[in-house]
Amino acid sequence: MVKMTFQLLGQPKIFQDNEEQFFTFAKVSALLYYLVLNGTFQREMAASLLWGNKSTQTAKKI
Repeated sequence: MVKMTFQLLGQPKIFQDNEEQFFTFAKVSALLYYLVLNGTFQREMAASLLWGNKSTQTAKKI
């Protein structure tokens, strides 16, 4: 079984089986941290948080 650990105080970090994981895009890790803290959210909320300067329709397509 894979063990995932999230460090959210200080510089956020993600560990999989005690090995730090890195994502190419900052928005991917931001979305994962948000999900860890909040459990679930609607797609519209994620689009608003990540692409607030875009229309809802455009943000959903990104």
